[in-house]
Amino acid sequence: MAASLTALGQVVATVKAGDRFHDFGGGHFTLPPESDREGYEILLAALIGQDLRPERILHLWSVTTEDRIRAGSSILNTRLERGFFSLLHLAQAIGSELADQPLDLIAVTSDTLSVSGEAASQPEKSTILGPLRVLPHEAAGFRPAWSICACPKPAAAPLAGRKPMVRRWIFWRRSFWKRRSRP
Repeated sequence: MAASLTALGQVVATVKAGDRFHDFGGGHFTLPPESDREGYEILLAALIGQDLRPERILHLWSVTTEDRIRAGSSILNTRLERGFFSLLHLAQAIGSELADQPLDLIAVTSDTLSVSGEAASQPEKSTILGPLRVLPHEAAGFRPAWSICACPKPAAAPLAGRKPMVRRWIFWRRSFWKRRSRP
């Protein structure tokens, strides 16, 4: 996705889950999902320092096809760290580092709600709604949105061992500033 946006002339920075914060340069970072506000403040300061002040953030850490559980953690904690707490700490950091600028934040989740009659297998991911609904009241320029992604599982991919193609994903977008209740 980052390559596609870059090909369209967008300036893109990527943040991947890792064991510690690391700045690889060129707008590429790792950050532990369990980072607190300070970790996200360090990340935003590094972005600003590289003249990569974000105008839009696409949060994809809750789009998963499998759970990678860290030692000593649980599935629930992992999902909350990558979703609710990640957005909460990011929002707190935005409030201190980018409070003076408008910012779009689109959080995307998978397996959160029933979108085509199947059971919602990971409803705990919907906790991201908490930070998304509160943030516009805390920061004037903050514009959140929530998208639900129904993506095929790796076993459903046509060729074994290959990741599903992005064009096969289905997105439903909920824009809170427009107060739409249906996808």
